[in-house]
Amino acid sequence: MEEEPNFSFAPFRTDFSPLERPPYRLFGFETGSSLRQNELVLRTGTTIRPSKSCSDREISCNIRLGLDYGILDELQLSFDISTYDTATLRGLLGGNSEVGFSYDSISAQLKWQAFSNDLISFAPTVGLEFGPHRSVSFSPANTSSRVEADDRSVFVSVGLPVSINVGDKNRFHINPQVGFFPDSLSDVDIEGDPGDLVGSNGFDGDSLDYYGTVVGIGLGFDRD
Repeated sequence: MEEEPNFSFAPFRTDFSPLERPPYRLFGFETGSSLRQNELVLRTGTTIRPSKSCSDREISCNIRLGLDYGILDELQLSFDISTYDTATLRGLLGGNSEVGFSYDSISAQLKWQAFSNDLISFAPTVGLEFGPHRSVSFSPANTSSRVEADDRSVFVSVGLPVSINVGDKNRFHINPQVGFFPDSLSDVDIEGDPGDLVGSNGFDGDSLDYYGTVVGIGLGFDRD
């Protein structure tokens, strides 16, 4: 009579899903990993106070939809649609001043995992953002005059997310980025007396100072 074995080894898995592998993204923060070919991840999110309407200028509404797709094992394409209708921020510039931002945007990003081994991985990114509607507005303190500037330009960003493995379960992430925005906005609409606005917060009467070139770095950590 042949004896049955008491145990057997399960085959070693190599086909882990994106949710089982180290994360390629941490809440919008890119890491040095990427999706594999034909993998698809859908994303959605919102920030809203449901007791009020998004048309109320005292609250913020932020809706985000996105997807990530692995074109190749090391090449990933992402699309995002965002709408953000901000509250009017009162007192930010002192007194009874007001500042507001709102935008609707469509963005695309390409990510290439250029290198990966047991210690380190990095994945350069390049992104474009198109704005069907973006606006920034402000009203200085002690006046009812207000200026609003529209921006429909294309934003460009490049980044170099790097992930470093520390032990078997820990990963640290560094993500330096450069964003290219207009230096100023000339499509402005003035309410009230322009004299109350000129010289305030970069407004010269014809255009409003904007972001220009922005350099930043992000830090992250995850544990398996």
